[in-house]
Amino acid sequence: MKYFPDFLRPERLTSLAQTALDNGGDYLVYVMDASLRSSWNHALEYAVFEANRLGRSLVVVYNLDEKQPFMNTRKLHFIQRALKNVGEQLRKRGILFLVRKTESLLKLVNEAVSVIVDAGYTRHQQTFRKTLAKHCHSVTMVEGDVIVPVKTASNRAEPYARTIRPKLLNRLTDFLETVPAIPVKQASADLDIEGLRYETFYDLSKDFGSIEFVEPVKHVVGGEDEAQKRLETFVKERLDRYAAERSDPGSDSCSELSPYLRYGMISPVQVLKHVFEYRRRGDVNVESLINELVVWRELARNAEVYNPFFERYEGLPEWARETLGIHARDHRDYVYSLGELERAETHDVYWNAAQRELLMTGKIHNYMRMYWCKKLLEWTDSPETAYRYAVYLNNKYGLDAEDPNSYLGIGWCFGAFDRPFTESSIYGKVRRMTAESLKRKKLIKTYLQRWSAPAGI
Repeated sequence: MKYFPDFLRPERLTSLAQTALDNGGDYLVYVMDASLRSSWNHALEYAVFEANRLGRSLVVVYNLDEKQPFMNTRKLHFIQRALKNVGEQLRKRGILFLVRKTESLLKLVNEAVSVIVDAGYTRHQQTFRKTLAKHCHSVTMVEGDVIVPVKTASNRAEPYARTIRPKLLNRLTDFLETVPAIPVKQASADLDIEGLRYETFYDLSKDFGSIEFVEPVKHVVGGEDEAQKRLETFVKERLDRYAAERSDPGSDSCSELSPYLRYGMISPVQVLKHVFEYRRRGDVNVESLINELVVWRELARNAEVYNPFFERYEGLPEWARETLGIHARDHRDYVYSLGELERAETHDVYWNAAQRELLMTGKIHNYMRMYWCKKLLEWTDSPETAYRYAVYLNNKYGLDAEDPNSYLGIGWCFGAFDRPFTESSIYGKVRRMTAESLKRKKLIKTYLQRWSAPAGI
């Protein structure tokens, strides 16, 4: 008997706990934590397969984690529509979908015959999976939010994009599997199990306990259906200019998929396969997308797995911390408080525009984000403070934040995954970035005009 479906590569599976074959539980649980979608979901379909094989019903439970770092009303507003989206689709397949707080969830999974969980890479997500393994006799983790599973791609922390790139690209086609919806043999939708049901997902903040208010971004709608629309728009209207324009802040050529990838509302496998329907490998736009979607994104997950300090200043390369430390006492022309930075009250029109974009949309254009982050080194009293402010501002307001990519992007601005440059004031040997580089961008005036209006917080 096969223990995984034909479409699923066994490298995507990791056993986190296995102490018994069958505890007599009436159902199998898929803990949906990082993959908020009902289609192209490796973990979900593996859970359906396992439930069918064991002759049990499948119950899908979303982990409403009250201890999730930087969770606030902005992010919860984005997430709760996605959950309703998932609930509606799973109901059509006869699958019960619930939301439970972590403590309540752990009681439920303890009674399950087996537990499936999607892979999560941040410190917090890894800790949750370890906790899950302690409470269950059988837990299998499924990596469906990367193209190449992290430990399949490399068995060490990769220092640069150039070192992991060939490892990923050599295995790329091995893991571009289509993920079909497996028929459910034993329905669970009408089981009497306690938990919030998708019909009641109107305001999860009421069930979340104490939560910080950050104005939701109403025009960025959560959900896998919205993610699919954005993917279609990207491949049909923007892909042909992606390579040439993606680094110009005034252009609209970016995919706009980062918040959806962040919460697993769309599969990177599906994104790449869909792009290949329009353009072939070797096309400059496709290769540019692969560099972002696969190389840099999966380098971030490699760092999370192999560098236990990745999310902290201490996780930066030794040479970067040393050179920044040497220049920590260099004169700063401007030093801003966190409040001034948060309100976009600096002397720099470019930086203020980037901060306003973050406040109003939950994102910063990828090129401007680098400038935004590096300037914090110049305007705070120490590199450690600059790093802390970058994490705080990005993770509080960013819809795509508190993610491995967030920490990679911030780390890069402080020297991680980069080489030493000619020594300069404040930055030491870390790469500098100046307003002059922005002025050379063709559409930078468009960007400034777009985000020139003051933004309240």
